[in-house]
Amino acid sequence: MKFTLNIMPPKATHQGSLAILHRRGGGMFVGKKRSSKGAMAVQLLSVHLLPFRPATPFEGPLRLKVLWVYPWGCKHRKKDRARGEIPCATSPDCDNLSKSLCDILGKQGFYNDDGQIADLQFGKRYGDRPRIEIEIERMR
Repeated sequence: MKFTLNIMPPKATHQGSLAILHRRGGGMFVGKKRSSKGAMAVQLLSVHLLPFRPATPFEGPLRLKVLWVYPWGCKHRKKDRARGEIPCATSPDCDNLSKSLCDILGKQGFYNDDGQIADLQFGKRYGDRPRIEIEIERMR
């Protein structure tokens, strides 16, 4: 299964939106505010993933390939832009983005457990067309 989300990829991640919150009884815990950027990113991705959700979750070991393409920034020169897409070496980290996306894919029913992902390829780029490309396939 291969598909593209033609959206502005969010920069917020689950890890970046964690905060120390207080319970009504006075205790503290690490959680996420409902209005946080991370929560809004989860909601955005969840809505855009719905049309691609399979009828039944994938079974067995999986290969997941993801390409996160951000729009060019004002710091990018014309020479960089002429090369097409270039690697993105800024925050957020690939591991944080992939963790958030894997959790969302699991909750959306693409697979039963993100432990099924045996091979993960994740890339970040700058380019003309912002998008998120996702490919999920069963491994033999």
